[in-house]
Amino acid sequence: MYRTHKQWENALRVARTYGGPTNWKQVAFAWAVELGGSEGSKLLMKLGLIEQAIEYLCEMQLWEQAMQTATQSLRSKLPFVYYKHAMVLEDTGDFAAAELEFVRAGRPKEAIDMYVHQRDWAAAMRVAESHDPSEVAAVFFAQAKVAAAGGDMTRAEQLYIRAGNPEAAVRMYIDARIWKEALRVAGEYIPQMIGEIHAEHDKSLGTVEGADSADPVAQAKLHERRGEYPFHLYITIDIFVTIYLLFLVLVQVAIYRCMHFYVGI
Repeated sequence: MYRTHKQWENALRVARTYGGPTNWKQVAFAWAVELGGSEGSKLLMKLGLIEQAIEYLCEMQLWEQAMQTATQSLRSKLPFVYYKHAMVLEDTGDFAAAELEFVRAGRPKEAIDMYVHQRDWAAAMRVAESHDPSEVAAVFFAQAKVAAAGGDMTRAEQLYIRAGNPEAAVRMYIDARIWKEALRVAGEYIPQMIGEIHAEHDKSLGTVEGADSADPVAQAKLHERRGEYPFHLYITIDIFVTIYLLFLVLVQVAIYRCMHFYVGI
């Protein structure tokens, strides 16, 4: 009732008496907003609400006063002021100034994410290398994803490797069904994935391009046409092994029949 009629002193008195510690501070903050400008911050300071005064000044975007008040009365609140200021600067497109404030707030990752969102890779890497080296790999990885989405798989592979994530490069090639490149990267960095690549490849074959997956000769020819020589070689060896085993069986049958023939005589 008192707030509705702008009777702030009575509203504050009732809130202090019956509303508890949080409620009266909210009323005081609303009163400060109603006053506006420096008068609002003076009211909060007079009431001993230093933290609320700083938050109020940030809300009003009175940055110099907010920083001065925090510096003089509550230094632990300075990072909060820097961070709030940085977010406003980012929203207005002043990225260089926002970066400075994010760093001053002790939140360089926010500046890195800001630049990654803008695809300003050089700036993102500069901040990461200077203020948060643990984020360097994340910048490479984000850049790699963008390169892959744009079809530049060679560049994406290089960036995934620099990010320390060769598995992502392998999976990129698997998803694109570029099996030769998937095998190459796996063989160089993570050989334990080679079996998985073969399994994924076999699963994807079916009757692609009219090649019967049950016909190894047809599959070998298909791989040869595609230039997928590791798979072509793999299937060709299978064929020769099968022929050799069949030959051994035929030899054994022939020997058995000859022995049976001579014994029968």
